[in-house]
Amino acid sequence: MLSRCVDFVSVMGYNYHMYKPYLPFTGHNSPLSNSSNEKGFFSTMNIHWDTIYLIMKGVPKEKLIIGIPTFGHTWRLLENDQYSVGAPAVAEGILGGKLTYLEACIFVKEGATRYFDNESKVPYAVRDRDWVSYDDNISIIDKVQWVLDAGVAGVMTWNLNSDDWAGLCNGQKFELHAVIKNMLMQKLLES
Repeated sequence: MLSRCVDFVSVMGYNYHMYKPYLPFTGHNSPLSNSSNEKGFFSTMNIHWDTIYLIMKGVPKEKLIIGIPTFGHTWRLLENDQYSVGAPAVAEGILGGKLTYLEACIFVKEGATRYFDNESKVPYAVRDRDWVSYDDNISIIDKVQWVLDAGVAGVMTWNLNSDDWAGLCNGQKFELHAVIKNMLMQKLLES
């Protein structure tokens, strides 16, 4: 098995959904788990399923590092009154289909409505025909807590410069990374 030859395996817990002409509907960039309306292959497109699958295939959980994104994906909706997860989309959305956490914060602050998918544990935001999937403090907390509870090796992020480097969202520079660091340090101190 390959895992015997490596020190760790990074699980890219992102890019599960993005606009493609052959997949013309919205979806979460980084769902922690599937939602009840996802069937078949789509129910496997999440961090939880990927991690369990790798463990079942023989990768020791102590070698698994879960990737957490600080960026999101965007879609252009077919209709502005159809905006739930899985809504029909016609193209990539604002900023060419990809945006940073800071840009997602600005999108919400400028009037987009933020929703939170309690099953997949991630937010999304909508304004007119623009649909954005991203991570925020709440989804990062859920992901890091899941990592700690699952007993895997830890987390990695993609990437530092997509976090709020300026501190414009909530007044703290590199806000998402600070949440990750604080939770991991707290767990270390408790050990």
